[in-house]
Amino acid sequence: MVATADLCRRDVCRVALLASILALCSCSSDNTTPRADVQIDDMAVPDSAAPDAMVRDGAAADGPRSDAGLADSVALDASPADGTVADGAVTFVLQAKAFVDGGKIPATPFTCKGSSYPAGSSPALSWSGAPIGTQSFALIMDDLTASNWTHWVYYRIPASASALPAGDNTSGTLGKEQQGQTRYAGPCPPSGVHTYRFRLFALSGTLSKLAAGATRAQLETAMAQQILAVATLTGTVAKADL
Repeated sequence: MVATADLCRRDVCRVALLASILALCSCSSDNTTPRADVQIDDMAVPDSAAPDAMVRDGAAADGPRSDAGLADSVALDASPADGTVADGAVTFVLQAKAFVDGGKIPATPFTCKGSSYPAGSSPALSWSGAPIGTQSFALIMDDLTASNWTHWVYYRIPASASALPAGDNTSGTLGKEQQGQTRYAGPCPPSGVHTYRFRLFALSGTLSKLAAGATRAQLETAMAQQILAVATLTGTVAKADL
């Protein structure tokens, strides 16, 4: 009888143990069932999101870079930022011998002082850091205060050049200033203080087909697809100094 009782107790224990194991398995299964609304790393990602739809700084990640476009025939302001090349490095610099960037342009001999417009001699300029592949340079001087009135158009400057002497008119090809004359027209503000801008364009071509005496518009159209970099220099002239 004792042996039979011991056997029964062992069977009861086995049944109880088996029931406990089954209960634990059931709980574990319920707890590991994936939930559709679980967020990963506290960031819900909609099913419709795709890598190529992501944006950075307001533009598609695989879209064109805002600084990659060169100038077109309508607006040269679309060209690379002043003094930059394609990778955004500031290397192309234009300087004047007679004045610093943003400073006063000496009235003599570069303006119409002592005479009527147009008059004056072009200032000596120098530059450095032209990008690889430059085949020639072109220069445009205008009056920012007077709706970009054109004072100087100069192009086909050789790629080997790194400076223009004062009064130069032989290093390149002269174009027409605002009044249609092939010449440099010195600053001659009618009143107040005017800001004059010199822009030197590094080009991938030589503009060999552009005739001498071209207008600013003709030059801009011809070089629109050849601009590699632009270097800018500004100077001021006051009516009171004339």
